[in-house]
Amino acid sequence: MIDDADAFLPPTQESIWKVTRQLKKEQSSLYNCVASILSDAAFVSEVRALYPSLPLLANLRCGLWYTRQADGTCYYKSTDGHNGNWSFSCTRINWHVCELAAKHGGVIIVDATRKGKRFPDAMTKTIPIWAAVVNRAAWPRQWQLQRRDAGNGVGHGDGDGVGDGWDVGLHLPLWISSNERAQIERRLDGWVDALLRVGADVEGLAKVLRKPLRPLWISQSSTIWVDQVAQPDQLPFTPLYLVSASQPHSYLRQQQQPHAWTYVYVPGAGDDEESWAAGLAPAVFWAHYTELLQAGPTGVYNAVHQILRREAAALAEHGANSTILAA
Repeated sequence: MIDDADAFLPPTQESIWKVTRQLKKEQSSLYNCVASILSDAAFVSEVRALYPSLPLLANLRCGLWYTRQADGTCYYKSTDGHNGNWSFSCTRINWHVCELAAKHGGVIIVDATRKGKRFPDAMTKTIPIWAAVVNRAAWPRQWQLQRRDAGNGVGHGDGDGVGDGWDVGLHLPLWISSNERAQIERRLDGWVDALLRVGADVEGLAKVLRKPLRPLWISQSSTIWVDQVAQPDQLPFTPLYLVSASQPHSYLRQQQQPHAWTYVYVPGAGDDEESWAAGLAPAVFWAHYTELLQAGPTGVYNAVHQILRREAAALAEHGANSTILAA
C-alpha cells in the first residue's frame, strides 16, 4: 500500500531531468524537424531570389538541409570561431569560395544553429576571420597590379577596392565585443603567413578578385526592402551573404492547408541529424519531402522506412541514379 504522503512528495532532481529530457526529445521529433526545415528553406529561397546571379553554397553539414539545390558546399566550423579558440584552418581553406565569389561578384552561404542564437559562430567569426585573412594575403599582389596598371595608364577608381583602397580590416557583427575583436586582430597576420606557407594560389586569386571580400549577415529577423536591394556589382566590396536559415526560438506553429497539423518549430533542425533524421540524408529528404509531410506526425517514421527501402532497392538496381548515392 502506498502512503498518501508519498503521493505528494516533491519531484526529485532526477525525475525533473527525465521529464525535461523527454520533452526535449518530443520537441525534436522527426516530424517537427521536417516541418521546421521546410519552413526555413522557404526563407532561404526568398533570399536567394534577391540575388539570382550569385551561387548558393551550403555550409556542411547543416546547411544542406535548407536548400533543395545548392550550387556547391563549403566547410567552415563553428569551433574555429569559439571565444578563445579562434583559428584559421589550413586544412579547410575553402579556396573555391573566394574563387567563386571573384567569378560571380559574391556568394550566398547558408547555415543554421540550434544554440538559441541568430547566427552560428561559423558565420559571426569563422567566416569573417577567413575573409580578412584572404584579403590580407591578396593585398600585396593587388598593390603590384595597381602600380603596373598605373604605369600603363590604366586607372582604378576609389570604389574599385584595389591597391591603397583595398580593405584588409576584420568585419564582425556589432554584438561581438571590442575585446574579442582586438584579440582576433592580433592573430590575423600570423594566419596570413600560415595561408601563404600552404601554397594557396593567392596570385591567381588577386588577378580575378577585383574587390575585397566582406561578410553581410541575413537572418529571419533582418529587415530587407526588396525594392531597394543593392546588387553585388553596386557595392565597393565582394559580398559574402551569410544566411542563417532558422529563427532562434521554439514555438508552436500551424501548417497551411492541406496538411494543417500543429508542430513545434525547431531552430536549426538540420543540425545534429543523427539524433532525429532516422537515416534520411538531405538529398533523400528533398526528393521525398511531400510524402513526409503528407504522412503527418504519426505516420512519418513509417514513411521514412518505406522511402529508405525504395531508395536501397534503387541503389541496388540503378547505382548512380539513386538519391541515396547522390547524398
